Amino acid sequence: MRLSYAGKIRGAFAAILAAFFLIVFTGDAGLLAAEKLNKLTILYTNDTHSRLLAFDRTGVGKDLGGIERRAEYFRRIKNENPAVLIVDAGDICQGTPFYNYFKGEAEFTAFAMAGYEAAAIGNHDLDNGVDIFKLQAEKSGLKFVCANIFDATTGKPLVDPFIIKNKGGLRIAVTGVMGKESWETVSNKFKTGVLYADETALLKRLCRYLRASADLIVVLSHSGHAADLKLAESCPDIDVIIGAHTHTKLDKPVIVKKAGTYSGTAVTQAFENGIYAGRLDVGFDSKNRPAVFDGSLKLIDRGIKINKKSKLHAHVKLYSDKIKKEISRKIGESDAEMTNVADMFKALDTPLGSYVTDAIRTVAGADVFFTNTTTLRDRMPKGPVTVETALKVLPFDNGVTIFEMSGGALLKMMDFIALNYGVNESFQYSGVTFTIDMKSRSAKDVLIGSRPVEKDRVYSVATSSYIAEGNLKGSEMFKDASAKRDTMVTLRDMFIEYVEKNPKISAPASGRIKIAD
Repeated sequence: MRLSYAGKIRGAFAAILAAFFLIVFTGDAGLLAAEKLNKLTILYTNDTHSRLLAFDRTGVGKDLGGIERRAEYFRRIKNENPAVLIVDAGDICQGTPFYNYFKGEAEFTAFAMAGYEAAAIGNHDLDNGVDIFKLQAEKSGLKFVCANIFDATTGKPLVDPFIIKNKGGLRIAVTGVMGKESWETVSNKFKTGVLYADETALLKRLCRYLRASADLIVVLSHSGHAADLKLAESCPDIDVIIGAHTHTKLDKPVIVKKAGTYSGTAVTQAFENGIYAGRLDVGFDSKNRPAVFDGSLKLIDRGIKINKKSKLHAHVKLYSDKIKKEISRKIGESDAEMTNVADMFKALDTPLGSYVTDAIRTVAGADVFFTNTTTLRDRMPKGPVTVETALKVLPFDNGVTIFEMSGGALLKMMDFIALNYGVNESFQYSGVTFTIDMKSRSAKDVLIGSRPVEKDRVYSVATSSYIAEGNLKGSEMFKDASAKRDTMVTLRDMFIEYVEKNPKISAPASGRIKIAD
């Protein structure tokens, strides 16, 4: 008899409970006898995105971040405080050549060396699939926790659902979850053989069990700030939520007060890329209940000196040296800086999006090319453009897929895109211009190469393999396509090929997408 999805989730939760009894009741009893302290310091990061080295950030400063500086900051705090917990809320990977070349090996090992004790799984940590993620995690020794993703065959959690750490006699339960919005961005091809459970319903049950044995329950939540606030409201047993996914900068923790609880839930998030490290100090009362939360963000800048004799420094240098020669190769020169947009849902065409899509469409030989706005992950600077620039702008290893569509099917697709504007993620386009009519929720004045669409003509429409696989409603958009061809070439490689042949780079004019109220 085949189990239903609900039945599989019930079985998976039973596996979590088995882990609970194993961890809680077979632990070192001597830990419980230790003299309990009344303060815990949690140091945390999120969405570091493979930024192992220091870098400049417009509007913040120069020479910021870097795993070695964070490790030194962590060491200082640990020397000052007897009870410190160091965690990350996910998306350790994806965003620099370290991930493109080493698939998480460099990052996970560096985090373990830096002293991280637990990490959540972020959606980008699965960008090369579950198998590679698990391989690199196990090799590195970095402890991942996730309570709501399961192996569909065994019903067991993909990684440990939680851990319990003793800090100065205090028992700290640390669990992790990936939120629904985050999970939906994981490529469909990597979801085969994996079960996902609603994080809120599962945490309500799990935290009731953890509450009996833990002085503090910490959730590493790769769900987004708004979802974290709802989670805090829904699960009164959660004491601390270390957030991620939305790259939110919270200078102080947000305290969500709830009826029937002692201190409420502290919700935190520390921006992105390791520019800041978060610090949350938790004060406990005489009954070991969390009573006071105080927190701040520490800018990780050049004032923190690194230890160049450390094993971590040698590790980062080893991997950095391996890729430095190739990525420093100049491929072009830009006469202006081109940046990406902040709003992924309502973005119109951007200079960076237009330039990159023009480049890929030209090399692909398609009439139209489009991709989701967040494919572009970094700015293109004014001045020299290198292979590293291309890796930062287009870090994902998605290929280019070309469909054949009649003009009628193409117009139908554009209407679907207009209908979902502001709901589905926005796109960047080349070869097509149009107006989104907000009243009729349809596409008007659609032009291909400056000419009206001919309904009976066959057009070649290229997109990223991520969309072609059905993500971001790709299955619906291309359901009327008559043919499909995978080029087996990545967006990034086509972009590099174009820039090498056309090294003088200028920003295209805007206006490919218009809004009519």
